[in-house]
Amino acid sequence: MMSSLAALKLVATSLMAQSKPVIKVNVPFDFVAGVKTLPAGEYQVQTEWPSVALMQSKDSKSNVNLAVHFAPTRQMSGVAVLRFNRYGDRYFLSEIWTGSDLAQELPKSRAEREQIAATGSSHAVVALTAER
Repeated sequence: MMSSLAALKLVATSLMAQSKPVIKVNVPFDFVAGVKTLPAGEYQVQTEWPSVALMQSKDSKSNVNLAVHFAPTRQMSGVAVLRFNRYGDRYFLSEIWTGSDLAQELPKSRAEREQIAATGSSHAVVALTAER
């Protein structure tokens, strides 16, 4: 029993020590991420768990935990990108690519759904390359 507990503790410590993907990006416009509107600026995005990402401004004044889910398989391995849906002059964070084969997708926020209802579903997609 003790050896099993020791083995589990070692595995848990090893998993916690693994580095989590971190990307850095300069966003030149204000945008909505989850339930918060964030100002333009430099941000760091870190995947905390498969269903949570943390976005924090360089000055640490703006941050948000984002509920995410894996997007359908697309091949963009090695490329770090943030994708935004743009409706008029409003931007909504829609996907986070940390350089793996899978994107993390954000569900449409209430604000984005209201924007779609007010202006229609026609939108542009804006992709910003990030550094890993």
